[in-house]
Amino acid sequence: MRVDEKTFRKAFIILSTGRLVDAFLNGLMITLIPYTLIPLQGWGTRELQIGIIFSSGSLLGTLVQPIVGKLADIGGSMKRWVVGGMLLAAVGSWLFIFKHTTSYYIMFRVIQGLGIGVGVPTALALVAVLSPQANVGKTVGGYVTFRMLGFLIGPVAGAWFFEHGMPDAGFLFGGGVALLAGILISSYVPDERTAPQPSTQKVHEKIPPLALFLGLCQFIIATSVSVFAPLAKRFGDEMHVTPMMFGLAFSAFLVTRLLFQYPAGWLSDRVNPRILVLIGLFSTGITLGIFTLARNGMELIIGRALQGMSTSFITTPALAWMAKTAPQYRLNESLSYLTSGFGLGIVAGPLLSGFLSSMGPWTTAYYAVSILSFIMAGFLSFMSFSQTSNET
Repeated sequence: MRVDEKTFRKAFIILSTGRLVDAFLNGLMITLIPYTLIPLQGWGTRELQIGIIFSSGSLLGTLVQPIVGKLADIGGSMKRWVVGGMLLAAVGSWLFIFKHTTSYYIMFRVIQGLGIGVGVPTALALVAVLSPQANVGKTVGGYVTFRMLGFLIGPVAGAWFFEHGMPDAGFLFGGGVALLAGILISSYVPDERTAPQPSTQKVHEKIPPLALFLGLCQFIIATSVSVFAPLAKRFGDEMHVTPMMFGLAFSAFLVTRLLFQYPAGWLSDRVNPRILVLIGLFSTGITLGIFTLARNGMELIIGRALQGMSTSFITTPALAWMAKTAPQYRLNESLSYLTSGFGLGIVAGPLLSGFLSSMGPWTTAYYAVSILSFIMAGFLSFMSFSQTSNET
């Protein structure tokens, strides 16, 4: 059931702010964890331990999303999962002030990651259900834009807290804003419920083919984004790229994503999202190929900016396509395959880059993901998917 415009606008702003807080927490940890960690002897290098901390929380938070999506569809209520996730993320953030060794940080990050993971598909589904059907793409585009804002602000805020000698205050602040977001969602967002499963449908159905395909697309583009992270030293050695230039190249991707997510969502309401995803896959394959031609820091920045623009036309149209066509009784589950696909890609990218670059040039990982993008575009050109509106 759709709500009136005033109620929707209020709910959209609060839910989007909650998504900004999720991303802000992740960004906050990027700077606070490495600088406050007390590494353990016998656990490998400091860098390895930091990688384990981040991967453990991200991986578990990603894997839990399809389970939460299925449970939310069965239970009907979405808001309770969103609020519960925010509260769990808040607790996970506060725990970081008590112990600073690797083993404890892994536990705290897992709790925080689970909280964030629980809320990702259900909040997105709730936004889609509340949105007017004609504006689902624009709504999703605006919602995802808030996430990019949070991820941009988080690392800067974490650095500010640390440089002012207040890292524990940073952890407390992150948990505090998560708690506040949970309270606002609980108080002012209507608790829409998904439609009950029709009696003619099987209790245990297969993964919807469109959800599986778009989840794989999200996995590939997330991998294409995260292969960049482990190559900082390689770029420095081969192209004399300074840490500042590397950081600017990283941010260039986020800035263009921030600029193009909303237009991509707006277009999804006016153009068949399938066409936009197809364009996005082809252009991502091309921009990844162009990126391999970079020979200095400025060219890296331009390449990352182009990549941010091209991937915007996969992420938002794919989410809008799924939100519009998934059966409402499987909406949370269907969207969870896309969000978890993206999360798994973020985890897989650094592993792929580290493995392939250890055996050859750094461009190998980019060629591999570029080829996968073209393959998925080829499949999409010939595959057909059933179109079912979730309008009730």
